[in-house]
Amino acid sequence: MEIYFYLFFVIFIFSLFEITLDERSPVRKGMLFITYILSILVVGMRWRTGTDWEPYLTTFSSLDDSLLVSIRNNPGMEIGYLIFNWFVNLFSSNYSVFLVLHAAIYYYCILWGLAKVTKFPHLSFLLLFSDTLGVLGSNRQLLAVAIIFYAMTLAIERNKKYFLYVLMAMWFHVTAVITSIFYLLNKKISIKIILGSVLIAAIVGYSPLPQMIFGFLGGMSEISSGKVEVYANSKASATLGLLGMVRRGLFLVFFLLIRESLEKHFGNYNFFLNIFVCSLLIYLIFGSSLTILVNRGSLYFNIVQGVLLTAPLYMFKRYDTKYLYALILFALSFVFVYQSISTYADLFDPYQGIWYNDNFYRPVY
Repeated sequence: MEIYFYLFFVIFIFSLFEITLDERSPVRKGMLFITYILSILVVGMRWRTGTDWEPYLTTFSSLDDSLLVSIRNNPGMEIGYLIFNWFVNLFSSNYSVFLVLHAAIYYYCILWGLAKVTKFPHLSFLLLFSDTLGVLGSNRQLLAVAIIFYAMTLAIERNKKYFLYVLMAMWFHVTAVITSIFYLLNKKISIKIILGSVLIAAIVGYSPLPQMIFGFLGGMSEISSGKVEVYANSKASATLGLLGMVRRGLFLVFFLLIRESLEKHFGNYNFFLNIFVCSLLIYLIFGSSLTILVNRGSLYFNIVQGVLLTAPLYMFKRYDTKYLYALILFALSFVFVYQSISTYADLFDPYQGIWYNDNFYRPVY
């Protein structure tokens, strides 16, 4: 795990400088670029590390020279992802080349997407990276998430071009369709409605309805049917821990308590808050019966958590208060890491790369 923690430390140091630097400072852009390169190196040059290693390696290695044949031979996989694999195969059969390009696309969209929506992209990225480490290896969905996050400003502006990005993301993971709701979320929703929705979601979560919905999704198409079967048989399909429930509940209370104070400092706060509420609703509805659906389906919504957690920095006046709060978030990122990888800890710890810890053998699945 030390490689991840070295990266976290560098990002945290940059986040401290970011607090004092002017938004137009070229130093900020330089730090963002360094973070971008380091993230690509750590994630793109991993080997036998992360989820879904074997199936995605097999897909990459077994593609036919003909794109049409490759698509026909992989009926349960989205066309966009197959085209990406096929394109890389045209000039290299090295899976590490593919992973580096994948990481380059993903982190470009995430980092520059963050830079467009918050003054504190480094600290937000640190929280995002640590909280999503456990899905590292979910190649298709991560590309879909990146596309959606990069287009987030279009959803904020209610620009209909946003739906083009949703369609593009669906070419990599069909579940991206649920992010269409982002277009409607740039509004202030009353606390009564939010809490009422949370209560209803909790009640529904303990009814047979979630299983019925999951079964319905399985009948929509061959791709969705395959996903349902995989998710239903996943190791992660178990009741989520109380810790996850407490964490999300406390965060919601915190975000609601500071909303009135933050709205005048951070104009898009309600947009990101509403997305987080959607994440909580998904958790409550499906968390007691379909854990893997929560992990995957809520990923599109959880990406805003870092933006919300760093938002109080907008209203703090004193720099020592800002630094102290940043230090608290840095400590929180380590909690996120261990919660994130807890289901598949053996796939992440220790880190293995093509030039680091390369003698270590890890059974992958």
